[in-house]
Amino acid sequence: MSSEGIASAIRYLAEAIRGLATEISRSRQASSSAEVSEEELGEWEVIEEQSSVPGAPSDFNATIRFEAETGPPPIPEFLLALARKKLRSTKASAEDRATAAFSEGFWCRIGWLCNVELASNYNPVLPPTIWLIQKDQGISNLARTTSRREAERLCASIPGASVVQKFPTVTELQIFCAGAQLPVPPLVRWTSAQ
Repeated sequence: MSSEGIASAIRYLAEAIRGLATEISRSRQASSSAEVSEEELGEWEVIEEQSSVPGAPSDFNATIRFEAETGPPPIPEFLLALARKKLRSTKASAEDRATAAFSEGFWCRIGWLCNVELASNYNPVLPPTIWLIQKDQGISNLARTTSRREAERLCASIPGASVVQKFPTVTELQIFCAGAQLPVPPLVRWTSAQ
């Protein structure tokens, strides 16, 4: 190999290492900041802890590039397999529903990273059963509820909180989270007498 070839290979390797370091940093930021503290929850109870997306390879977050210029990457096969297994037929195929949720997660992540609110094109074919709530701007403090009323109550009880998205199924939420490179947020519910 020529000295030019070696120098080129070293530059390529250095660029790949920088990219990997950036992705690891982003992944750690998302994991550490995605938890809602007990103090913030107050009268709320965690029903289901934060979790990873089912079937996600351990290196999944390190393999996805977030570049707004090129748009979302192709949806990974493990997510399509999850959709085919879990999503029942409706007006849209399991693959179309998975692709839409993955793309929405990608664009939400881009918006959070750039600190801008992007218009959502996500239009699920079924009514929502899951509400994703974010405490404030940035990639942090996410939780989910299983009713509109609880979502509204959670938003009212935490200053700056808002509904980020609504999903008809847990599977579509999981695929959204994979697209956003986030763990699946904890499920919470109101504990006080109603």
